[in-house]
Amino acid sequence: MKKQITLATLIAMVSAAGVVHAQDSTDTTTLYGRIGYGFKFDDKRDANNRKNKTKFDLKENGIRLGVKGNEGLASGLNAIYQLEFGYNTDTEKGSLSEIRQAWVGLAGDFGTLKFGKQNNLRDAFFGKTDEFQEVSGTYQTYKRTAKTVSYMTSKQFADDYGLQLGFAGILDGNNGFATADRVTPTSDSRNFSMGQVGAQYTWNGITAATTYTYVDGDVGNPRGKQESITGSLSYGDKNDVGLYAAFDYEHASSRANMYALLAQYRLDETNTFRLGFEAFDPTTKGQKTVYRTLLGYQYNFSKRTLAWVEGAYQKNDTSGSRKSFYEAVVGLRHNF
Repeated sequence: MKKQITLATLIAMVSAAGVVHAQDSTDTTTLYGRIGYGFKFDDKRDANNRKNKTKFDLKENGIRLGVKGNEGLASGLNAIYQLEFGYNTDTEKGSLSEIRQAWVGLAGDFGTLKFGKQNNLRDAFFGKTDEFQEVSGTYQTYKRTAKTVSYMTSKQFADDYGLQLGFAGILDGNNGFATADRVTPTSDSRNFSMGQVGAQYTWNGITAATTYTYVDGDVGNPRGKQESITGSLSYGDKNDVGLYAAFDYEHASSRANMYALLAQYRLDETNTFRLGFEAFDPTTKGQKTVYRTLLGYQYNFSKRTLAWVEGAYQKNDTSGSRKSFYEAVVGLRHNF
């Protein structure tokens, strides 16, 4: 019942806003979302970790519903906002699993300034290889944070100089916010408990990007510090017909080194082929290096509806309990 009220309220809000905004063509409010499922099978080890056992499962593929928009203000400024929910439908009743985005900001010739839960700089400057629908991106985490203040230079600045810059931080003087990388609010900080800087440069179809992240407190050592450096290199445009290739690297001081490679060939507007490789090398003594080889094909029925077939072969997991296994997914999704 609560979910129905939430959905009905959101739709009513967007509908009402749409009537008001119809008076001004510069203002927009958009209701959007996606719904998809994948038929998955793998031969991971059973619950007792004795032997590999083939399993078949139908899993949702990131069901989302959101509203976003902008309002034109004076002096070339725009007010911008986004509110997005994620849903878990793999249970009988289903549930709201996460508020993925909840931010408000200002945009103009100076760039973009945002406040609230949002994708941080790792989303803009890292993860260039994360194009598979299901079987990759396992280690490309920590892209979305709450209580975040961010600034990005404008698109015009990027067009003029080929350079994009970003700055972000978690403003958490009350030490009440935890993430996967900062599990206990024990920071001595009275202001920013995470800081980020990022830069990206594009020249003749080649893009190089990097981020630096500093977190006050980390997994297993809440009073300690964690630093993370990422580097990405890509060639081409992932949305264009033809070849797109990318490489990602991350070094997290108290966690691991991560490497990923992607080769994508888009034959036309309908058919896309992908080949990838990932490696996750933990810094913790005794943990195993994980290797994944990825293969995928995507078919676009339209600009909003797509299907995919993907497979992965993995050697080891970090605990060493799994020697190797494979998984494959056949999926269908509609974006609206």
